[in-house]
Amino acid sequence: MVLNADAPHETIATGNPGTKPQSIPLLSMRSIVKKFGGNLVLDHVDLDLWSGETVALLGENGAGKSTLMNILSGLYRADEGEIIFNGTPIRVRSPNDAITLGITMVHQHFELIQNFTVLENIMIGSKRKEKKESVLERVHKLASLNGITIDMNATVKGLPIGVQQKVEILKALYRDPRILILDEPTSNLTPQEVDSMLSTIKRLASSGLSVVFITHKVREALAAASRIIVLKNGRLVGKFLGSEVTAESLVEIMMGARPSSILKPESGGFKAQGKPVLVLSNVSTSPSRHRIALRRINLTVNEGEILGIAGVSGNGQRELVETIMMQIKPSDGSVSLFGKNANSLTTRDIISMGVSYIPEDRLGDGILPNMPVYENLVLGLHDSPPFKKGWMMNRDAILSTASSIVEQYRINPPSIAVMSGVLSGGNIQKLLIARSVLLKPKVIIAHNPTRGLDARTTEFVLKSLVQQSRENGTGVLLLSEDLDELISICDRIAVMFRGEIVGEVEGKEIDRYTIGAMMAGNKVN
Repeated sequence: MVLNADAPHETIATGNPGTKPQSIPLLSMRSIVKKFGGNLVLDHVDLDLWSGETVALLGENGAGKSTLMNILSGLYRADEGEIIFNGTPIRVRSPNDAITLGITMVHQHFELIQNFTVLENIMIGSKRKEKKESVLERVHKLASLNGITIDMNATVKGLPIGVQQKVEILKALYRDPRILILDEPTSNLTPQEVDSMLSTIKRLASSGLSVVFITHKVREALAAASRIIVLKNGRLVGKFLGSEVTAESLVEIMMGARPSSILKPESGGFKAQGKPVLVLSNVSTSPSRHRIALRRINLTVNEGEILGIAGVSGNGQRELVETIMMQIKPSDGSVSLFGKNANSLTTRDIISMGVSYIPEDRLGDGILPNMPVYENLVLGLHDSPPFKKGWMMNRDAILSTASSIVEQYRINPPSIAVMSGVLSGGNIQKLLIARSVLLKPKVIIAHNPTRGLDARTTEFVLKSLVQQSRENGTGVLLLSEDLDELISICDRIAVMFRGEIVGEVEGKEIDRYTIGAMMAGNKVN
């Protein structure tokens, strides 16, 4: 049965559901099971939600958070279990059913029409039959109540990511939801925008709306949520009041072990004294339809240091990496490696000089999926001793090295002979790190190397980069959209905005709000 959204809403007393439960929850999900093929993604998960509270659904990537909320919002159907709304069992067969009930989800990837105005986007899909003037008045009121300031006549295409996120929230609020679900609402926001978003979330709950926000960021869950629900590998592993837990205890619950000090800010700040190994001097690239043009990029990576590149996704990070690797040729300026101009070199030449590249798309660019693990591990070294003997591949040396590396890096394939494409994202990333180390690089370029990884593998990847820098004198260029990650291990951080470097900070000057201001386009000399 699907409830009638036009029926009178039952009033439930507000209070602290973590200490003294109200009479009944506004919503309950009971013993939810979801499988995709043979994979059990949700294993009998329970969730309760009361009116006027903020719940953080916390867990590593792949924990089942978005799948659970996609079931509640009607995108997926549960294989087992039930959903109870206002004490009545319901079936949510589609997003339209969910919206009718007052359940609205704002997805991580925005569903806005870029060439439409803010107001036009808000009105799309609404069943309200109101004149534009009435809509505008109502939306202005919603915006004012929630501390949101937006030009309703602005075209969405030109708006910053943080503002587009608020457009999505206004679009959801215009539908009069009782439950608002936000999927990773702070992705790609500057620190200032994150603070604003968390304040908005708390304000929405204080007005009586029930808010669930999906996140893998512990700090944000603690900052905004009255309750925190932790999922791991599709199972519910904890329900806590925000006041009952610390960042360290939550990470331990998510990981199954205490976090290492490698991810704490005091780990950074090492001032490298080595000579430059990678230098970009006034590098620009030609604009194209699918690429951001680089404009007068000046960067230096020294021996034994980690230089971080921060910025909201799509501000030229990929183009920067491709230019260093000579997949894009500079239209002006020069790229130098170890004192040699590299503009006329090929990507193969760059790698042979001692540059190891860990690409953003680990499956598409990092490995050959239909090649076995042992061959992918020596890719790039396969035509050099000891892996090549005369004209033939030295299979024994390859297998021996691959077996040793798999054990050392805890890569978990059923066999080193399986096709690499069947490995999990975390294991593929370990493979790429291991291969980089095997190459004994002088420079490592790592582009979002921890995206989509669980906390344990993230820690492993970052620790490996630090080890290469500190112990082997390798210069590391780390491009990441996770500002906490950059702050934790980088000696210096440069910020990209629309194809330019707008500023750089180092050592004790590294501050998230200074970096956040630069991420929004404010230049720092």
